[in-house]
Formats: sequence, structure tokens, C-alpha cells
Amino acid sequence: MTVSGEAFTRQMLFLKDRLMPLETLVSGLSRGDHLIPKKAVVTFDDGYVDLYTRAFPLIQKFRIPAALFLITGWVGREGFLSWEMVREMSREGVTFGSHSRNHSYLPSLPSRERLLEEIRGSKKELEDHLGERTKFFSYPLGGFSDVIKEMVQEAGYEAAVTTNRGEKNAGRDCYALSRIKMTEKSTSRWVLLAKSSGYYEHFKRKKKPY
Repeated sequence: MTVSGEAFTRQMLFLKDRLMPLETLVSGLSRGDHLIPKKAVVTFDDGYVDLYTRAFPLIQKFRIPAALFLITGWVGREGFLSWEMVREMSREGVTFGSHSRNHSYLPSLPSRERLLEEIRGSKKELEDHLGERTKFFSYPLGGFSDVIKEMVQEAGYEAAVTTNRGEKNAGRDCYALSRIKMTEKSTSRWVLLAKSSGYYEHFKRKKKPY
């Protein structure tokens, strides 16, 4: 779930000419554009403080168009970003999305009200603190359902990302965008070529969405 600054640097040096903002990807998918092969989007989840102390300087150095999904109820806790850090990163071009309020596994929540608190409540918190519309959502632990996807769309999000869940080759569903995990070992040229090839997911066994 984490990589060192050294591994992150090597990954970004490899990917820097392939990167696009999440907004560009989603806009293209929404229009039905033919996507350019071997492009990549950099995303982070949760909002640990080392995103500010370790990753943010590298994001600035390499001009990475990064997206960071916050657990809004954890902002300000020990070991997590403060709202002051979040606002500074936002001013410097980092895109912020919601990763729910409490990191609850959404398919297990007992009521629509609890789902709304996680989906809509986190969106409102972000918008109140940043003064701009929050467009993107990340499902905690990757879990979602058709009903949850509909609720995310109805809340006003333009897209949502998951982990290794959903259907293979479903990359054009803006509310179930699968992502590829980068680990400490994802630093060799061959591993990075494989993960950025566009074919990596064909060989991965997908988990169920829920």
C-alpha cells in the first residue's frame, strides 16, 4: 500500500512523459474518444501525512498531474493531512476527490442514509474546505454495487475509481475505473513496461466488485 520515496521517484521518471490528469481521462471517456495507448494517471488514497512530506515535493519537482482521494473524517488526525496541507496542495494543482468520510466498506452499510453520509457527506466537506466542486470518488477497499454506483453519480461525481475489482476490460465505465497497484518492487523497466502497457489487466484475476 506504500512505496518509498526512492521507488516513487524511479516510477515517476519512467512515467513522466506518459502522464495525464484524471480530468483528461474522464472527459475523453465521457466523449467516447479513442484513448491514447500507454498513458497513465497517478492516484493516491486515504490522505496520510507523508503524501505532503514525501510525495508532494516530488509531485512538484516532476510536475505530476496527481489525484488524491481523501477520507474526510480522518483529516487532521495524527499521521494524516491537515486541511491547511490539503488547501496548499490543491492550490499547487493536486486534484482532490473523496474516499468517503470514514472509510467504511460501502456494500456492508445497513442503510441508504449511511451510504449518503459517506458519499454525499464527504463531498460536501471537501467542497466546503476547498471552495470548488469535487468531481471524483474512490470506493473504500474497492467495494461497490450497481446501486452504489448510481448513488455516486446522483451525488454529482463525474467518475469513480476502484481497485482490482469489476469486470475485465470495463475501463470505459466512468464509475468503475480500475487501477493498477504500484509496489516497492515496481521499479524495474520490465515491470513498469508491463504495468503501463495497457494489457496488464488482461492477466490479472479480478475480484468481485462487492
